[in-house]
Amino acid sequence: RTKESILLIRTVLETGGSFDGIYRKVQLKPTAWTLVQAAEGGGVAEEVVKEVQVVLKYGGILTPVGVKQAEDLGHNFRNEMYPGEE
Repeated sequence: RTKESILLIRTVLETGGSFDGIYRKVQLKPTAWTLVQAAEGGGVAEEVVKEVQVVLKYGGILTPVGVKQAEDLGHNFRNEMYPGEE
């Protein structure tokens, strides 16, 4: 089932030839966590995501507000991930 799911995700992302534009959305929603002890003795246990739900959305029409929000979020993400790159 996992392999089938991954192949379906790939198919959706590759629809149209490339993964660009604002009409495709991928969400990773944590659904289960586990406690992991710190490597060094005496450390505090940390919650780590154990399982995620992958949500793919493709198609649809965005409103002008949705387009603006998507562009702003994309610019903010890019600036956060690649600081100093314009």
